[in-house]
Amino acid sequence: MLMIQGLLILTAGMGLVIVFLVTMILVMNASAVIIPRFNHLLPDPVAKKVNRPPVAASAGSADVAVAIAAVVARQRA
Repeated sequence: MLMIQGLLILTAGMGLVIVFLVTMILVMNASAVIIPRFNHLLPDPVAKKVNRPPVAASAGSADVAVAIAAVVARQRA
């Protein structure tokens, strides 16, 4: 009797999970069809492109690049 009750609870629980998952899939598919129809009401904001002037390399940047290359070369050796 206890085994039958356990199997009944197992079946009811698994059935409830399957019903929930199927319902969730149906709602998601329906929203994928419905939401694009109303996308014109709240359009996505367009990112503004900022034009920045190019940064000129300073005299010290060459020294930094040489130092970094020396450290990398020493670590590999």
